[in-house]
This record gives sequence, structure tokens and C-alpha cells, in this order.
Amino acid sequence: MAIELCRATDDERRRPLPGDALVPDPMGVITHAITIDAPPEDVWPWLVQLGAGRAGWYAWDRIDNGGVASAREIVPALQQVALGDIMPSLPGARDSFVVGEVIPGRALVLTVPLEPAALAARTGPDASSPTFRVTWTLVVDPLGPGRSRLISRGRVSREWLAGRTGDDVRRGSFLIERVYGLLARLPYRLLLPVAGGGHYLMESRMLRGVQRRAEQAGQTVVASRPMPRRVPAWKRLTTAHVEGEVVIARPVDEVFDVVADERNEPRYNPDMLRSDLVSDGPIGPGTRFEAEMRLRGGTTPMSIEYTAYDRPRRIGSTSHLSTMEIHGTLTFEPVPAGARLCWAWDIEPRGFLKLVSPLVAMMGGRLERRIWTGLKHELEARPAPTPQPVARA
Repeated sequence: MAIELCRATDDERRRPLPGDALVPDPMGVITHAITIDAPPEDVWPWLVQLGAGRAGWYAWDRIDNGGVASAREIVPALQQVALGDIMPSLPGARDSFVVGEVIPGRALVLTVPLEPAALAARTGPDASSPTFRVTWTLVVDPLGPGRSRLISRGRVSREWLAGRTGDDVRRGSFLIERVYGLLARLPYRLLLPVAGGGHYLMESRMLRGVQRRAEQAGQTVVASRPMPRRVPAWKRLTTAHVEGEVVIARPVDEVFDVVADERNEPRYNPDMLRSDLVSDGPIGPGTRFEAEMRLRGGTTPMSIEYTAYDRPRRIGSTSHLSTMEIHGTLTFEPVPAGARLCWAWDIEPRGFLKLVSPLVAMMGGRLERRIWTGLKHELEARPAPTPQPVARA
């Protein structure tokens, strides 16, 4: 998937989270995050029932759930979780994940303990070191009315592969076990990039699975919230997904209004040559624009139609080009530093581009980052509004 997928902010990567102390000197730390249009109390039930043989991992079930489909409903029998409980990483696993900490409604810390053989091999100062290979923390933060931010952090101990060999794990019956066997054979310089890439793909899929389930569960309560777009199974293999966000030091209403009028985009997107409003009436659902984009040394037309419009929170749209179709949502939220703009697009390539959808996702992610960074520079270069003097009676 694209490098923008489930991207954590700098503040989210730096902030301390529950479970950090369990692996105080990690070999690697990976933090991801996703915004969910559901309150924390609607997100939490999907987290506490995670696990192979439980509700699944909401990711690739053939890899991590023995081919059994992950639950699409809240399972009442799985809503209680306590310190020491097992949330199996794979069917039949009894050593991972072990619940290391629970803050009900807010944080769940899962751990992979060191094996007895690895603990027995310790000598000197290492004998009293923490006893975990990996910690995985999931934190749900409130994000304004009816919204949440789900943050995920993995911390990997320097003893991650202690006691493991390629031969030990290669005999495992699950694909992910054989993957660990291959990792055990890699040189250190390749280990973290390869492992991080695989973790990224699996975890981003899981986070999106939680997002989709929590949002769909709340549709009957929040009628104004548009249903997440469902991509048919046969299209998922060729659909590229791009997500990201940027914080702009301007009021959220101002950011929304500039973005909502597509005629402004050529000012901050150098690849858009023009954009014209072609529908009647005020901007809202059904508004259409016709644009011309710079592409591969030439130009190509693009049509844009708004499918959802909730000022100053959300814009949904569908864009048509000769080479692809793009469906997605822009969301806007006030934050102390100004406004957070988040984008999430499903890109459906046409023709030969279907064969290289990961490349389309990567290039699309970079393009989106450039566009919205351009908007940030454009708006932040404007002079701040001058306070008006208070009239005296």
C-alpha cells in the first residue's frame, strides 16, 4: 500500500503510550494511526475481541486467522479482557499475544514474552532486563463529537529473534510462521526494513478493518455520516488505497472553504492547470467541476463530482480520468495548531495500470502529500487576520 496509509503524526510518534516501559530500549518502534468516525465507546468493543479463533484480526484471514472470516459484529462473550489473557496471534497460539495492560475503554497492551530458553541464556546485567520480545499497544483517543483516533505502536526488543532459527520456524504450518523463519536468516541491515514493511501492510489492513466496522456499526445512530465505500472483493487486488493528513495553521472554516471550491486548486497544485465549475447553484452534494491535469508530459481532462458535503467537516467526491477512477473523502477538524486535513482515496486504475496498483498507490501517495503540503504553504503564507477594535459606546 501507499506510504501515506495510516500515517501517525509527529506528535503521535513522540508521545509516550501505555506499554512503552515494557521494552525500554527497543531495536525498533513503529507507530501508526487512523481517524475513525465513531466515538471511542464504539471502537473499543472491536479491539477487546481481537485474536485468532476469537473475532479474528480484521486483516487477511487466510494468513492470520486460519482462513476463518473475521467477525463483522460485536461478540458479547469476548468483551471482557484481563491481564494475562491470551489473544492468539495465530490459531492455537498460547504464547502470544499475552495481555500486558488494560485501561478499559482507552488502551490495550499486547505482549510477546521471551521464551524460557532465551531467559535461561541470559547472564550478568541482562538477567534482570525486561522479559518481552514485542509489545503492541492500541490506544483510542476521543477526537471531537462522534470521532476517535486509533493509535497503534509496536516496540521490538533487541532479543526479538533470540532462540529462534530459520529451521525452527520454517516447519510452522502457517504462512506467517514461515515468514518469521526467513526473517531469522536475514542480515541485520535488511531485517528491520523487511519486517517493518510486512508489519505495515498487515497492521494498516487491521486498522482499516476496525475503522470500517466501527463506522458501519454507528450508521444507524449518526445518519449524517456517509457509509464507507465498499470495494467489491474482485476489485481489491487492483485498487490502490492512499491515506494521509496534514496540519495547517489556519482556522478550519477557512481551510474547508478554500478546498471545497476546486477552482482554487491550481493555486496550490502545480499539476492542475485549470478547474471550472460546471454545475449550477451553491457548492454541495452533486456539484461538478471540469479540470485539466498535467500528466506524463501531456495533459488529461478530469471530471470531479461531490458525493457528500458537510461544511466544515467532510467532502466526499468521485473523480474520473482516462487512466483511473478515484473515490474518496476529505475530512477537516479543528486542532490546537489550526486545522487537520485528512484524505483517504481508493484509486481504481484502468488498463495496464491494474497490473501495477502498488506502484500507483506509492505515486498517488506522494502526489497527495505534495498537493496538500502546497495548500499548507499557500494558506500559511497569508497574513493573519487583523483583530478589529472594539467599538465604544
